[in-house]
Amino acid sequence: MRGLLLVAHGSRDPRSGAAIHHLAGRIAAQLPDVVVRAAFLELTHPSIAEALAELAEQVEAIVVMPLVLTSGFHETTDLPDQIARAQADGGLPPVDLVDGFATDPLVGAALRDQLHAAGVTGPGWGIVLAAAGSSRAQAREQVFARCDEVAGRVEVGFLSGPGPSVSDAIGALRSGSPQVGGSDSDPATKIAIATYLMAPGHFTDQLDQVDADARTRPLAESDRFVEAILSRFATYADAMPQRRSQAERSGSATAPRRPRP
Repeated sequence: MRGLLLVAHGSRDPRSGAAIHHLAGRIAAQLPDVVVRAAFLELTHPSIAEALAELAEQVEAIVVMPLVLTSGFHETTDLPDQIARAQADGGLPPVDLVDGFATDPLVGAALRDQLHAAGVTGPGWGIVLAAAGSSRAQAREQVFARCDEVAGRVEVGFLSGPGPSVSDAIGALRSGSPQVGGSDSDPATKIAIATYLMAPGHFTDQLDQVDADARTRPLAESDRFVEAILSRFATYADAMPQRRSQAERSGSATAPRRPRP
């Protein structure tokens, strides 16, 4: 039997953990032959090590899937380190760490679906793609790249870090002057917040205070994001028996492998 560990950042806000566990339950319902669990990088339980130890008692191989929307510190450094420490303690089956969702086109489709469901159709709308923020240039560039996947006039607003802020993005939309490149356009008469966050919590509370005409829910609640997880898992799971055989011939891995689709 195989295991799938969905890893989120973690929050002291219980709504966040509840949303991730609910998402894991939805995935489990679609994968009856897979043991699906959720874990968190920090601030709440179960931890990565705790969840891996539980899965090790039930499965022969584990796929770890980070529920992250940019390739920041947690995906590239923190999560691999935590997996490696858990492996060093022994007793784990082969563990494959796959990429997060920074460039997954189904995430762009999820954003479009949610905006449509929120009534963001027709002329006059300006859309703020509201993201958590990062000090890493690559992570910030990945958020800006998402703008091309969202129909309409879109500006990025970060909730932390160097900016531009959500207020900056709204100002640019209302004035008709883009923040980065492009030419001036008609001022937006209606503002929509496209919530580029995984789960409810402190940042979504901030967005609730923003003067906007429409806003979307976090991506963990999106049917299309469920589709993205299932698609990603299917891509990697098909190759798991071969990787498991290779691991048995070479000995247990001491660090998580990151296979490519």
